[in-house]
Amino acid sequence: MTDAIDALRSLVAMLPDLEADGASFGEMIPMRRAGKNWALPRFDFNKTGERFHSLGHVVGNGLSADDWKAWEREADCAAFLVNGSLPASVSLVDVRHLLVSIVQRERFCEGAMQSALDAGLVGSVVRRAAALLS
Repeated sequence: MTDAIDALRSLVAMLPDLEADGASFGEMIPMRRAGKNWALPRFDFNKTGERFHSLGHVVGNGLSADDWKAWEREADCAAFLVNGSLPASVSLVDVRHLLVSIVQRERFCEGAMQSALDAGLVGSVVRRAAALLS
């Protein structure tokens, strides 16, 4: 749990970068053809994206996949992921689950973390972490 708290503190320290105009985790590389071979589109992380992705995994240490998957189906999480509403009652464990959900979505959909950043979801979660850690 100490590693997760340290990772949350590191994410909070990233908040100015995450909320800056033009904040980005990287760029989408389009599908390309080289001869007979096609390269699928992929998201190429910049340093901020790599750091967020890495810290997001550390934040999730100690949470089993079943924990965050079940939690992700709950009403509060679903509401947050759809419209960004983050109730003040969100606990530190909830913040960890939300961060894991954002990071894990990148495994299944290239650019999912960037979409969460663009929608303000990342900033909301990290601001809540800052409030809980202060």
